[in-house]
This record gives sequence, structure tokens and C-alpha cells, in this order.
Amino acid sequence: MSGNREWWEFHLTPKGWIKGSESLAAGAKERPIPPDRMLTVRQNEQPSSAVAPAQTWSSIVWRHSDTRAIAALREQFGTLPPGSERYPFRGAAVS
Repeated sequence: MSGNREWWEFHLTPKGWIKGSESLAAGAKERPIPPDRMLTVRQNEQPSSAVAPAQTWSSIVWRHSDTRAIAALREQFGTLPPGSERYPFRGAAVS
């Protein structure tokens, strides 16, 4: 038995990480995209079964072309939003 995937988006801006849209079992909530965003990350949670823990991961859904600015912001505010330790990136290294 698998449930619906839920997700949360976060935008990295010069002011830090800002919570974006989300899709939960209870419904979706759309939030405006900040005009000064440099990176958008989606945290995903997919229940695998009633007895197994959910799969959790992060993925980049949008990135500005200025990789130096993104790197500086990530150094200042973190690679992921605070409290996101259980949502590691899947696959290739994140740049």
C-alpha cells in the first residue's frame, strides 16, 4: 500500500529561505514565487507502505544561471532550509 506523495517548496533568496507552495494529503496551498529567488528546492515525502518509513528526498526544481550567487547564498543560509536534514538530495552532487 502506498500513499500520495506530499511535497513542499522553498525558495532561496537574498533574504534567506522562504517557504513556497505545498501539496499535502489535506490539499494544495499555492504561494507566490519571490521575484528575487535564486534557487527553488522541493522536499518530497512518499509513503512506501503501512509498515515501512516514508521515502524522503530533496530536488532542485529551478535554478538561476548565476551559480556564484547561489553558492554564496547557500554558504550564508545553508544548502537546504533549516530543519531539512531528513530530506537529502538524491542523485548527483548539488551545485
